Amino acid sequence: MRQGELSDHMFLLLEGEVTLTDADGHATHHRAGESFLIPAGFKGTWETVKKVKKLASDCVSVTGFVKDIAEEYAKAAVVVAPLRFGAGTQNKVLEALAMGIPVVCTKVGFKGLGIGNGEGAYMAHDSLSFIQEVNRLLESEANREKMAGKGIQKIVSTFSWDAVAAKLIGYLKSVKIQS
Repeated sequence: MRQGELSDHMFLLLEGEVTLTDADGHATHHRAGESFLIPAGFKGTWETVKKVKKLASDCVSVTGFVKDIAEEYAKAAVVVAPLRFGAGTQNKVLEALAMGIPVVCTKVGFKGLGIGNGEGAYMAHDSLSFIQEVNRLLESEANREKMAGKGIQKIVSTFSWDAVAAKLIGYLKSVKIQS
């Protein structure tokens, strides 16, 4: 592909539901866990379902699709990730930690990351603990900054190119020694 050319984009919907309507009015509906292709140059609409829209309030913004997730993270004091299912690495949690935003998430959000409770993220087990942890972070800028620092430190020590390369070199050396 040449620079500037548009490409198709594969999406995996992690939570909720979405309806895509193309420029001709043909609609497709997708639920959490489904993957789908959005063709290059798509001119239709991306619509979240009414059930999700009802969550919007003075305190909650329902955005639907966003072009630059970094802009949304930059607006956040805390990222709340009440993940109910997932496999592998939970990239939304990593993204938030890398941006210096403390996270409150379920056990699923910790899965595959190798981080502990308090290393940039708090683990919440139910609605009450979510509320308590989010409030604890929102009520104290010092606590948010401390958690943000721990999250960034964990990202750098575990997921930076240098950290991953060092781990890979260690694996390769152990294979060489065993051969």
